[in-house]
Amino acid sequence: MRRLIAIPLVLSVLIVGLVSSLQSTSEAEREDPFLAMKNQLAATPVAEVCDTVFTSIGGDSVMIVSCTDDVAVAERILWGQDVSWGPDGYLYVGTYWDVGVNDYNAWYMLDPANNFAIIDSFGVSGSAPTSVTLPLQGDTLLAPRGAAWNAAGDTMYTADFDAKVVKKWAWVAGSWTFVENFYESDFLVHGVAVDPDGKVWIGFFAATDTLNGVNTGTLRVFNQDGTENSMSPFNITTVDGVPDTITAFCRGLSTDNNGNILFAGSGGKQLYRFNYSTGVAINKTILDNSFLTKTGADTNGFVYVAHVLPGNPISIFDTDFVLYGLVTDAMPFLSRSLVVSEDGNDVYVGAIYSGINGIRHYHSDNGADGPYTLADTLGTLFTYESQTTIDTTVLGIEPPAGIPDRYILSQNFPNPFNPETWIHYSLPRTEDASLVIYDLLGHRVRTLVSAVQVAGNHSTVWDGTDDNGVRLSS
Repeated sequence: MRRLIAIPLVLSVLIVGLVSSLQSTSEAEREDPFLAMKNQLAATPVAEVCDTVFTSIGGDSVMIVSCTDDVAVAERILWGQDVSWGPDGYLYVGTYWDVGVNDYNAWYMLDPANNFAIIDSFGVSGSAPTSVTLPLQGDTLLAPRGAAWNAAGDTMYTADFDAKVVKKWAWVAGSWTFVENFYESDFLVHGVAVDPDGKVWIGFFAATDTLNGVNTGTLRVFNQDGTENSMSPFNITTVDGVPDTITAFCRGLSTDNNGNILFAGSGGKQLYRFNYSTGVAINKTILDNSFLTKTGADTNGFVYVAHVLPGNPISIFDTDFVLYGLVTDAMPFLSRSLVVSEDGNDVYVGAIYSGINGIRHYHSDNGADGPYTLADTLGTLFTYESQTTIDTTVLGIEPPAGIPDRYILSQNFPNPFNPETWIHYSLPRTEDASLVIYDLLGHRVRTLVSAVQVAGNHSTVWDGTDDNGVRLSS
């Protein structure tokens, strides 16, 4: 008998209604968020690993696997939702991922003087935003979207997209300690910056207000004591003396070499530079490419701009926002954040939803004059290499039973997705199985699997097209 696994589909290219397996989290797994992943790796023959089964562990290929002959190499790397330079010289990486039974979101500190080794992390992972009470209290994190520091470097502010808050941290006894929710919003927070006066600027991925009937992507500006500054709410500026309404949603906030505010917008793909004292727009440009990421700036005033969607360039603009050069003409991955070294020689971009996650490092010996080359990928959490069989004693774990005791269809990941998503499922016995996607009207959209499959855990990828290869409209 053929086992049919049906997946309903919404035509916005979101998979909904998947039956997720409910698994208990052991004490050991709470101590080591990657234990379930290591268990699964330890229980799988190298032949299956080399057949790309494990490129999807934890969702969206954040477990990278390469194989030559009988050697399987598995690597878990940070998923860089946000990258920011700290005043202590460390590269801060805000992560967001799902590793099966463990959501694991945190801020990591990477040391450039030690080959960008991870020296510390802070923040406690929260559950999916649909299952928690907002705003999140304490040091619980959902989806980091920016970090900024005061001039003394002892106070840090972090933006959390799903949690709709900006959290305040203090450097105490050699580590970052949660202080308070500095700002709690009704909207998705997508950027934070601190100017030379100590004012905290907060951006939102939403139309937070209206002005003369026009939806605006308002910024909020706060003093260090938490009171709202007189220029807030900030949704209108002037460009060359002409009033200009900010209609773009915020995709990221940062500061330039003079402390002015760089605003990267969505929708209108607008890039602004605001005078941090007056709010007047020093520069504005509208780009032709996809939505912008958080930008970076070097000490010479060059501004570095990346885009969310792959296939777009990382561009360099001069102080007048005139295109000066390129870091690369086409990023092969999705991104939300970029940061650059003071001399412009090194550009770091967080890669997500791509199968080549981590922090991509581009280097030039001549700063903005280039050329830039891809130097390396940063953020390795652990690497494991197997020769023919996996020695579980090396990991210090016991492999789980290889055959599940029931049919399991796990939540696809990522969701939402663009352009593809991974689907994981388990069969308790060898049998003829079909994995089929239907729309909400019951129409068959795509058959992903139709074959005899052995008992065990399986994964497949769907690229958002139907059986005729036509991509579904969004």
